[in-house]
Amino acid sequence: MKVAVKTRWYIRVLQFSPLVAGLLLSFVWLAVPTGLRAQIDTVREYRAIAQASGEAPIEAYDERTAAEQWLAADRAYAKYGQTEASLSDSFQTMSQELLEAAGSKASELFSASGEPVDPGWTTDDPVFVAAKEFEKRFDARVYVYFVPDPPVPSLVASSVPRPDLLPTPSEIRSQYPPIEGSLQFDVEHLVVDPWLIPWMQNRQSYAVHAPFPGNFDQTTGTGGESRAIFEGVRTPARIPYFYVWVTTPDIMADAAPMPGTDIDTDRTFFTIDPQSPTYQERLNEVARKYNCNVFVAGPLEMRLIPLRIPTGSTAEKTLGLGNAVWPPPATRGSTYYGSPEKLPADAWQYEDGANWMMTSLMSGNGAHAAMGAVDFMNSPVTPPQSIVVLATMHDSPTAYSEEDLTPTGRFWQQVQVFLALRQAQFLGGAAVLLAMALVASPAAFLMERRRITQLLVLEEMERVQQDAHDKVYNRLSALSKRVEITGEALSSEVGRSLEQVADDIRDTVTDLQEILGDARQRTASLTGTDPLRSQLESVAREQAARLGVTVDLVVADSMPVLSAQTGWDLQCVLEEAINNSVEHGGATRVTASVTVEADALVMRVEDDGTGMTETDVDSLSEEHLGLRGMRNRAERHGGSFTVEPAEQGAALLIRIPVKGNQGEG
Repeated sequence: MKVAVKTRWYIRVLQFSPLVAGLLLSFVWLAVPTGLRAQIDTVREYRAIAQASGEAPIEAYDERTAAEQWLAADRAYAKYGQTEASLSDSFQTMSQELLEAAGSKASELFSASGEPVDPGWTTDDPVFVAAKEFEKRFDARVYVYFVPDPPVPSLVASSVPRPDLLPTPSEIRSQYPPIEGSLQFDVEHLVVDPWLIPWMQNRQSYAVHAPFPGNFDQTTGTGGESRAIFEGVRTPARIPYFYVWVTTPDIMADAAPMPGTDIDTDRTFFTIDPQSPTYQERLNEVARKYNCNVFVAGPLEMRLIPLRIPTGSTAEKTLGLGNAVWPPPATRGSTYYGSPEKLPADAWQYEDGANWMMTSLMSGNGAHAAMGAVDFMNSPVTPPQSIVVLATMHDSPTAYSEEDLTPTGRFWQQVQVFLALRQAQFLGGAAVLLAMALVASPAAFLMERRRITQLLVLEEMERVQQDAHDKVYNRLSALSKRVEITGEALSSEVGRSLEQVADDIRDTVTDLQEILGDARQRTASLTGTDPLRSQLESVAREQAARLGVTVDLVVADSMPVLSAQTGWDLQCVLEEAINNSVEHGGATRVTASVTVEADALVMRVEDDGTGMTETDVDSLSEEHLGLRGMRNRAERHGGSFTVEPAEQGAALLIRIPVKGNQGEG
């Protein structure tokens, strides 16, 4: 026995939905590396803390930028391997080696009178061995500049809401006297302008040609029991200013002060031009907010002296490039140093075809090896002050930009960033989908099993019908024929009896055919492969042909999809109603209509027969067994069956609710 089941596509989707949901859940989880998730969580935590403290977070430090930078760093790691370290580490190492190598030749940076000069070092000078190695490894050009110390700047703005934090004249005289053999200065100058203390301390330690005091966008400070003094250089509008702030000593105790407690974290403030008309008002607000005294001096008179001109460039281009790139704008923050950055548009004219750059400011006070190599306290030889190292590249060696990726790689990065920024929502949705799929999948398998079982039953019914036709029908027909022939050969009375027997046999064959039914019609009904409209029309045609009656059937255009059993029972009701109209009412015309009213399917059957005087089905005699059967079929589906009075003939009304009897669409 062979059963061919054509499974509907949505049943198959439901059956395998747990697999699909599981794959989706795994994809969302595995597509976002653990490090990338941690990076985004860190940025979100930072922005939440900044917002809670009332401080404006760094605009450039958003989740998407952090995600793209992490992926770029991951690609760089994969490109150069674990043993070669990262590009940024290599750049910083090269910069430090350049600063230390200049220690033995630091005296060449100054004239006999102490003025900074161009030493005339060549590109291949031994000082630049590290630069040549970096150029070869990363296909780059390395420029090196000397930054002489600027003169003492003038104070342009100050705000002192906490004068109690400033050192007293007696404290200054006792704590900051000139050291014998070092740079001499007027202590009374510090009494008048205490903001000069960090500037003079730097000179006091490192003699006349001391290194530049403080890195760009970096902060140094000293602390005590009474106060903490911080200093740093910032470049609003790319113009350098010297900032000093005196605050409470507890700031020094915090390795990483919370946002909103330390002025150094207020990046917006350091981008404001001190020459603007409203600067003093803004300065007062900031000083009160962070409970500190703030001093701003400048602009600093700074210049670049090229020390190394790479092959292919000129002195003019080298100086023009350095001034276009350095000093960096304050809005860039400390990420400007040692990380690949896009070369500014106004620097393209000095570097043909270069798109990327890296820059770093190395201060002499960080080059301990260089300072240890010279006796700068007792000789004219001084350690190097500060140098700017600039490397340019045509292509980003770390694939920092999406422009360096293939179209497929660029698309995959966009997918990763998109998922990373919304991973919690996607994981939650996939988990809910998986839970729903685990419920829907077994139901879909049960639905298919029920459908297969139903088809098996129908196939067996078709086999029984075929066997009955081939064996029982044919044998009974043959027996009826033989009885009829035998009756013709006997006496008239016996012949009539045998003829009656032959009629009974033929009636039995007819009844068997009616009970078993036409296999194709019944299969179509119970499997739902034939719409209900065509099934009812088929019944009407067959009854009209078999009973010799006119049957008018009208079916609504929009019919609901009912279950197979409901459709079959409606066919049986219509067939029995037409049969009753002819058999009991002598009707010659039957009118039937099927409509949908108020979420219920309504079938009405009328005839032109003798009609019925009794409308209560329970009060009818046993010969009206067909009416009870029709009522039972209607009530089986939660419906109703009524006999209505009519001017002529009889009228039957069957109402079956659509809800609860729907089938598969």
